[in-house]
Amino acid sequence: MVHEITLDINNKPAKFVRNDEPHLADITNGLKLQQQRLQMWGKPEGPSENDFDVNEKLLAQFAVDFWHGQFTLDDIINGATSAAVDAINAAIADTMQYNTSTDAKDDGKNPKKSPAKTTKRRLKTSNASMPPVSKTVTSSLR
Repeated sequence: MVHEITLDINNKPAKFVRNDEPHLADITNGLKLQQQRLQMWGKPEGPSENDFDVNEKLLAQFAVDFWHGQFTLDDIINGATSAAVDAINAAIADTMQYNTSTDAKDDGKNPKKSPAKTTKRRLKTSNASMPPVSKTVTSSLR
């Protein structure tokens, strides 16, 4: 699994690559970030400035650790473009084993929803002059 990120460092693009699978430390960092985001967005009053600062630091620390210290916290905070943030979020998703692709092939790891249960029964109408109509009824129970 290859993960690449490009940062603007000293006004020049610098590309960094990670070729190995995520480790337990990466999963733990992803869980910390996920927990912080849930708490931050779950507040009735919404996130505070401090919440955003904490999120930035956790996101940057995840990136530094994930790419094995190839860059510093300052490099990531000051040099991450929106594309770099997308790369970090993709790394988090891969680490947490989320499927970020809408057209991912089925490898048996993505459970599918069961099809809706249907039944054939005659629906009665309130108009006595019309015969009952047969329709398929879809149950919303699962």
